[in-house]
Amino acid sequence: MSSSSRKSRRLQPSEPPRPEKRAKSKVRWIAIISVGVSIAIIVLLIQRPWKRAKNEKPTAVDSGPQPALIADHHNYAGSESCKECHRAEYDRWAASHHGMAERKIDPAIDKPAFDPPRTFHHGTQSTTARIADGHYELVANDLSGKASPHIARRVIGVDPLRQFLVDAPGGRLQATEAAYDPARNEWFDVYGNEDRQAGEWGHWTGRGMNWNSMCAACHNTRVRKNYDEENDTYQTAMAEMSVGCEACHGPMKAHVEARRRGDAGTRERGNSATRGLGDGEIEGHGDRGTRGRGEKQPATRAYDAAAAGHDATVAHFTRDQITDTCASCHSRRGDITGDFVPGASFFDHYSLAGVDETENFYPDGQIHEEDYEFSAFLGSKMYSAGVRCIDCHDVHSGKTLLAGNALCMKCHIGAFPKAPVINPLTHTFHAPASAGSQCVSCHMPQTKYMQRHGRHDHGFTIPDPLLTKQFGVPNACNRCHADKDAQWAIAATDKWYGAKMKRPTHDRAFAIASGRKGEELVPVTLMTLAEDATQSFYWRAGCIRLLGRWAGNKNVTPMLIGQLKADHPMVRESAATALGPMVDHDPHVREAMEMLLRDPFRNVRIAAARALGARTDPDSKAGLELLACLKYQADQPAGQLQRAIFDTTYRDNASALSHLERALAWDKRSPDIRDEAAVLYGMLGKPQEALAQSEVACRLDPGNAQYAFARGLAAAEVGNNAEALEAMEKAVQLDPGFSRAWYNLGLMQQNAGKPDAAMTAFKNAEAADADDAQIPYAEAVLLSQLGRNAEARKAAERALAKAPGYPEATELLRNLPP
Repeated sequence: MSSSSRKSRRLQPSEPPRPEKRAKSKVRWIAIISVGVSIAIIVLLIQRPWKRAKNEKPTAVDSGPQPALIADHHNYAGSESCKECHRAEYDRWAASHHGMAERKIDPAIDKPAFDPPRTFHHGTQSTTARIADGHYELVANDLSGKASPHIARRVIGVDPLRQFLVDAPGGRLQATEAAYDPARNEWFDVYGNEDRQAGEWGHWTGRGMNWNSMCAACHNTRVRKNYDEENDTYQTAMAEMSVGCEACHGPMKAHVEARRRGDAGTRERGNSATRGLGDGEIEGHGDRGTRGRGEKQPATRAYDAAAAGHDATVAHFTRDQITDTCASCHSRRGDITGDFVPGASFFDHYSLAGVDETENFYPDGQIHEEDYEFSAFLGSKMYSAGVRCIDCHDVHSGKTLLAGNALCMKCHIGAFPKAPVINPLTHTFHAPASAGSQCVSCHMPQTKYMQRHGRHDHGFTIPDPLLTKQFGVPNACNRCHADKDAQWAIAATDKWYGAKMKRPTHDRAFAIASGRKGEELVPVTLMTLAEDATQSFYWRAGCIRLLGRWAGNKNVTPMLIGQLKADHPMVRESAATALGPMVDHDPHVREAMEMLLRDPFRNVRIAAARALGARTDPDSKAGLELLACLKYQADQPAGQLQRAIFDTTYRDNASALSHLERALAWDKRSPDIRDEAAVLYGMLGKPQEALAQSEVACRLDPGNAQYAFARGLAAAEVGNNAEALEAMEKAVQLDPGFSRAWYNLGLMQQNAGKPDAAMTAFKNAEAADADDAQIPYAEAVLLSQLGRNAEARKAAERALAKAPGYPEATELLRNLPP
């Protein structure tokens, strides 16, 4: 299939080829990527409007904890209680980015940002920071487009930038796009020159900048979002502001009380109050977030005090559990429960973003969009060799354990069995103590986000300027030597490293980059990589996600079915997602997918439940988990869209329409939302509305071939043949390898009485997808209509060679004159 193809229904026996209708059996699921650590997050959403009357003073909104909604917060003692016995650790934490992740306004720290008052301009807008009536205020455009004052209540971040939180209706806090750089003592816009306007999802008043949904969980301890969907309000609560000790150690009230009593506080093994496990913890997750299939393990992870002689009120986590806790915020991921706590499995609570068909990551694994550290780290050789976060970072300060190259060389001098020995003097080809001689300069290059925040790439990739020349993938050489081109860097690396540059990681990146383009020979290479035991689960999962474009291929489908039994939940989830469109067409896929409804990991169960649609019992464990996930994500337009898809699947059309209209009202400017809305309107029997949404998607993103293709199908559905033909021609112009667009264009031109143009389109379709039997069958029908029977016979035989027993081709061949 083409790289841009959307799975569509197959022709039924005796049915002549005709332009495809909108797919009604399956719809893409848009995953909400909720990422932590920073507020600059990619989401598709905008907030319900609010505005104040002219000259109205800002008023406080009570967004503090609601006692009835605190859940397990009574088990938390707070970081101050740790200071009594762990002063050194407390002091390192208190001054760290975790310790200052979120706090209330402090005049001793924040006054320089507001006094003297100042105004800075960003795009067509301006923001004023000032102190008025004793309040620290930001005067900025609200959703009405009018400048109004907003009291700064809290601060998130410490260095190199700080953002301020202001009140909004419905228990909301919003993060302003106006940020303060303490080192330069200046204000700036985190979006640079984008000039986002009121009403856009990314404007500071939008849902994409909503603290309750997008920031709170990773800037505080044990956050409960507490979203009320009916009223579109929040009563968000937390155990402690900022990332406190218990954000990593779990609830410690029992431990604190036991120590204050002077005893070890030995408790019954498995008490959740001492283990830091959530109320919803289930058996069978395994004792590490990255173990294989998660064979059934005891529910407890607490230490056995009697056997080990340790304090049973303290949870003892494995290195992988600690890494999972770091990953819960330091990753680009979809939150599927809102209930992660230290000791739990990452993949029981999140769906991790990784290398796939999107541009989130570069093909070699480097971060591209705001991806944070964990995904790239999973794909690194460091992770595969056993390195974990705590091997390089002090757990309390967050700083590296050693400075400069000393940190890397503690392993690369032969002290670690899996680390190659490196001589820095001969390896770098740069002068000692120069920037080019630093390990991180080449293997952990920085990308600047939010205009000021440079973040090191944790993929530990090898600079590969050949990938720059081939696909535009950045390399560390040209990041530093910006005045040189990629060919210069290629010559330098070939001279220094020679044959070592012809490495498997280059071949893998080449295959992934080609896969994104949908090149026909790629599936074989991707399948080889996906089944290669020497590749880490992270890369196998990425290759599998890319293979979803060819899920109907006779060789790809069986391979993907086999990966549903892979040894890692990320691989199984990816295989389930890739095979989703085939559930309605292949009984073997359905049977294998149904097994995943009982998978040990929640991310896999939810992926399977989504793929199976109405075949999933909504009252089953997986069905209830999927519904709970949708409810948790219901405060965002993409969540409302997913709920609409869910309700459509179970034929609750009235509810589906309600959720769909809410998604559209919340986000009027997302082409993805419009495109998916078009599919849903088609499924709900509203073809005119479907066409209208497709037209808006194309206006919002005129360069997207998929949207043009969808518009063509929608126009054909309502009989607007001229628009359908124009849209399909646009689709193949934008993506010459789009086989289904060529196929449908051929059918439309055939129906319009343009046989020569139709034949050309069919030939292009077959060149783009050599495995689709429908295409040569359509050619055979056209040729038979033109009386070119010998050519028609050859085309029908090609169809049968691709799909033995193809009924339509068999019947046509039988009826052709000799």
